[in-house]
Amino acid sequence: MEFQRRTTMTNNLTEWNQQSVDLVSNLVKSRISAQGKKATKGNFIDEAVKVISAKDQMMQNFLEYSGEVVSNRSFASCLDGLLPVQRRLLYQGFLDNLRPDRSFVKSSKLTADTMAELHPHGDAAIYQASVNMARLWSRVRLIEGSGNFGLTYGDDAAAMRYTYERLSVYGWSMVEDLVHGAVPMITSEDHDTVEPKFLPTRFPNLIVNGGDGISVGYTYKIPQHNPVEVMQLVEAMIKDPSLSTEEMMEIMPGPDWKTGGIVLSKDSHGNDLIKKYYETGEANIKLRAKAEFENGDIIITEMPYGVSATSVIDKIHKSITDGKISSCKGVKELSSKKLGTKIEIGVKRGFSPQDTLEDLYGLGVGLEISFPIKMNVLNHDKVLSMMSMKDVINDFIYSRYEVLKNITAQAIDKDEKSKHLLEGMSKILLDIDKAVSIIRNSDNSAKAKKSLMDNFDIDEVQADYVLSLTLRRLTKQDEVELEKKIKKLAKTIKENKAILGSKVKQKNIIIKQTQDMIDIFSKDEWTSTRFTTISGKKIEKKKRTSSSSAASLPDGHWGIDSSGFLSNTGADISQGTAFAVFKDGSLKLFNGKGLPKKSSDPVPFAPNVDEITYAGVVGKGSYLLMLSSSGKVLKLDPSKINGQGIAGQGVAGMKFKDDDFFIGATPASDEDSLLTISDDGWKVVEVSDIPVKGKGGFGVMVHPLRKGEKQVVEFSAGKSFLVDSKKAQPTPRPKVTHKGKPSSWKSE
Repeated sequence: MEFQRRTTMTNNLTEWNQQSVDLVSNLVKSRISAQGKKATKGNFIDEAVKVISAKDQMMQNFLEYSGEVVSNRSFASCLDGLLPVQRRLLYQGFLDNLRPDRSFVKSSKLTADTMAELHPHGDAAIYQASVNMARLWSRVRLIEGSGNFGLTYGDDAAAMRYTYERLSVYGWSMVEDLVHGAVPMITSEDHDTVEPKFLPTRFPNLIVNGGDGISVGYTYKIPQHNPVEVMQLVEAMIKDPSLSTEEMMEIMPGPDWKTGGIVLSKDSHGNDLIKKYYETGEANIKLRAKAEFENGDIIITEMPYGVSATSVIDKIHKSITDGKISSCKGVKELSSKKLGTKIEIGVKRGFSPQDTLEDLYGLGVGLEISFPIKMNVLNHDKVLSMMSMKDVINDFIYSRYEVLKNITAQAIDKDEKSKHLLEGMSKILLDIDKAVSIIRNSDNSAKAKKSLMDNFDIDEVQADYVLSLTLRRLTKQDEVELEKKIKKLAKTIKENKAILGSKVKQKNIIIKQTQDMIDIFSKDEWTSTRFTTISGKKIEKKKRTSSSSAASLPDGHWGIDSSGFLSNTGADISQGTAFAVFKDGSLKLFNGKGLPKKSSDPVPFAPNVDEITYAGVVGKGSYLLMLSSSGKVLKLDPSKINGQGIAGQGVAGMKFKDDDFFIGATPASDEDSLLTISDDGWKVVEVSDIPVKGKGGFGVMVHPLRKGEKQVVEFSAGKSFLVDSKKAQPTPRPKVTHKGKPSSWKSE
């Protein structure tokens, strides 16, 4: 008996596993010996067992699973640009005859029908897919909705029991050719029904509507494009497949989201990012909100795609509260169904709204986003590929040829069958009386069929057709009309066969179909209008300009603002030592090295400028006070600490124990007092009562937290303070605090 190789999976052979292998080895040896054979290489168990690590086996299984998910669940096909759930929704709409000229049906019905017949997954995911195709900010809506399907400025869609749906004109154009056998049909996931392999769309939906998805190890993200421009590009590429990238960009200059915005099309080196993703399928572009200026304020009218106005407003509010931008005085939500997106950002007097807007772009509040394009989709062979724009368009054109050939072949087959039946009928009409007599005198239909076939030289199919006709059809009057129909069918068949046999004829038909779609899109205001502006502005590292800078500022010196940017405004660094304290309590003192004599564009104080909490200038003879939440203060003498250059990362400032953390820093002299306020008390001490320490220390206690106090929350340095309208007298450091958080306080 020849031994059949077996595979055993194991991670590391334990003693038990080894015993198992030995047992099998001995068993095989004994069986081989029983047959009078010698255990040699090739039939010996040690050679026959292949050990595979669990890692390798899991990797193999994972790759198989990944491939299944990618191809059948999470990634769009370049042929129709649809995910399986989207394709099934539209196909179910076709089966339910949800034409754009018919009444709406409840979204819950379309969802339920799709789940029952085609997509055996969760109803929530199915409904969300239909909502995404019905939303107003889709470049071309494939589903027309009635009810609340969400708003761009933050409102989500209503539940499926409250909304209604039907296929839009464009959604129906993707499925109506199914009746002509336009595409191959495959079995559904549960194998109970059939569904189209792809939809015979008349426009490249993948490019028009874009899309995004993520799966096991793969992602794709494609922007929206203008439908008219896309179809014009399709027409141009049908006529000239060798079209260059530059020629493609003349026709379709770049993305075009329904929500508008501005695309920064070049990177910091001046490379064209749109050209890059056209050629490679990948690029990371920047998308900005569009704004206008009105009475010195900023009016946001268009948002980057996928960003809600509500989230932007919340982030701007927080940035103002946190002191990240000082040129803004507030933000208002003015969006509505009538006005669309409208956000009013107030700019303080003396500050430039243009510069403030640039600051807001760089703050990460949502007014500027990155859009990493990855045209990683399934090609016409259902293979996941990173495709260029030309690849995607060519695959769509390929699908149009396939659809045309399928429809034409189906039409030929149908017409030939009809012609065949009519030719049989024509023979019967040559002697109607004989045919009637045969049928009348036959004992049953089988004998009648056999007799008709023998007497009139027709086949079984033709005989069945004759027997199915009513007597009133068997008249001489029909003979002339019958011959006309046969000739017409013969002509149509000939014409269709000529189409199948001619690439040129096919090309001309597809060009005509493309031109028809251009006309349809051109007549629709929403599909013909370009909403997104393509800007040739470079993507540059942000330089803060207006956060603390007025519109008209003197030149000739350097200052530092509270956010840690050096420019011709803020505290004059020539009057002392510039400082910045970071979130972790580290410190940087700046000696001015590396700056030009005169200020120009704003310069970040440190490479990690976003981590700066407090920044300013410590005057000559003054100290820097750093405070922690436990009530400790670290008093530093800047003259005793070496400064750093512009590239310096900072040094150890204040350290913390347990749950203690840094709350802030302020310059102060020995002539000043320090007011600290907790959540339930307050205290004033003289700065001179605080000893000077070196950097990297824990500080000394100035505000002992009594029972009921949790942490210090506010502080201020000044000559004297009015607390609850009364002058506060400084007390020694070890003394306990005053009970109760003051209702009001100010520096005199």
